[in-house]
Amino acid sequence: MPETAIMTPRLDKDDERVVRMLKLDSEYMDLEKEYMRKVAQLQLEYTKKQEPLLQKRMEEAGEVEDFWLHVLRSHPILADEIQEWDVPILKKLRDIRTEEIEDSDGLGCSGYKVIFEFEDNEYLVENTLTKFIETEFLSEHLTEVACKSIRMESDIQWKIGKDPTVEWKKPKAGKNKKGKAAVPKKEARDSFFRSMFRTIDVQNLDEIKDLLLKAVREMGADPEECDDEEALEEMYEEAIEKVQDDAFEIANVLKNNIIPHAVKFYTGEALPDDSDAEDEDDEDEDDEDEDEDEDSEEGEDASEDEKKHASPPKDLFTKSGADQKKNAEDCKQQ
Repeated sequence: MPETAIMTPRLDKDDERVVRMLKLDSEYMDLEKEYMRKVAQLQLEYTKKQEPLLQKRMEEAGEVEDFWLHVLRSHPILADEIQEWDVPILKKLRDIRTEEIEDSDGLGCSGYKVIFEFEDNEYLVENTLTKFIETEFLSEHLTEVACKSIRMESDIQWKIGKDPTVEWKKPKAGKNKKGKAAVPKKEARDSFFRSMFRTIDVQNLDEIKDLLLKAVREMGADPEECDDEEALEEMYEEAIEKVQDDAFEIANVLKNNIIPHAVKFYTGEALPDDSDAEDEDDEDEDDEDEDEDEDSEEGEDASEDEKKHASPPKDLFTKSGADQKKNAEDCKQQ
């Protein structure tokens, strides 16, 4: 049998060799942060030079009917979020832009704002919707940046009867148990304005309950058909992560792709290259790769996936049996 290698114990932090390397690491990080500050300054300089061009583009786009609606629908991620009842509102979209959030250390890593500006319209009380994407370093010893929070400057205020995120269901003909005529019931429904303009607060999960349920279903789970509490808890945690990641991804798509290259998305030149032929080739390759050894490995992976694709516990989404029943009915419309 091959000889087993034995790992040497880790040196103490106070060991003189480690101390010398820590000093080198500190000097390296000082240079890295100096570099990041200069990059942030350079980006700010050129952002200011680009602003007049984007302002002129906004004026020109005002002469092109449905410019921003076409732009948003040209990106597959955003197109999936736009429903038919969102279209009349998005036709009033005048501009989308970003602004950096100022930071005290000058590293340019505090995040940014995404601003949607609409023309006067019959739907929105306020014509400007602002979303804050706040970021931070994963660790004080690393330069990798992660999303810290996603929040709206303020909740959307809709004019009476113009909220696209809900619909009114007419009751069946007849009267209720008290003999009174049944009244229409308000139910949530999918909408670009429901998914895009939300504060994602993991400390207040009840406010994003609908997004969590949607994420669970997108991962292939059914909250009504799983009794494995451990698997449900795992799926619940994955749903929270998915909601955060999806919101951050969409914001980055807007900042890095849609906004700077809106005209190319309008003309179709910036569309992702994703042909049906490539999809078919991928499927063929997957079929050819399925041999007995891989089947064995996939069998093990499948058992893990079954756990991951279980539903979160029902009581994590609702506080009572009555609430649970109501929530299940609401989610059928989402």
